[in-house]
Amino acid sequence: MISGNNIVWQSWDGNDEEIYFWDGSTTTQITDNATYDGDPAISGSNVVWVAGGGSDSEIYLWDGSNTTQITDNAIEDREPAISGNNIVWMGNNGVDYEIYFTTVPEPATGALLGLGFLALLRRNNRNRCGK
Repeated sequence: MISGNNIVWQSWDGNDEEIYFWDGSTTTQITDNATYDGDPAISGSNVVWVAGGGSDSEIYLWDGSNTTQITDNAIEDREPAISGNNIVWMGNNGVDYEIYFTTVPEPATGALLGLGFLALLRRNNRNRCGK
């Protein structure tokens, strides 16, 4: 898969499939475990993939430095796709396949939300103290 100058792929490491990322000059091995990692997709430097297999696989996101587990359930999640911060995948709930969607906030957005929450708490504490 390719996005701009970035490429992501899965490859056999001698034990199982792992996910690799190339930014035009450096190759980074994103995963290194004893679990199947496959079906990577990329948007910019954001990479999603499936880890596990069988009836309980999960979706993961790598943002260029950190890995985040997107799903944590008892169903088979598969075939992720990503566009910007939008992630979509299929999940088998035991009856049929459903389409799932989530938006991953940018780190700056999360920091601003956290600061807003702290400001709200501070304001509420001031109101309780009669200030």
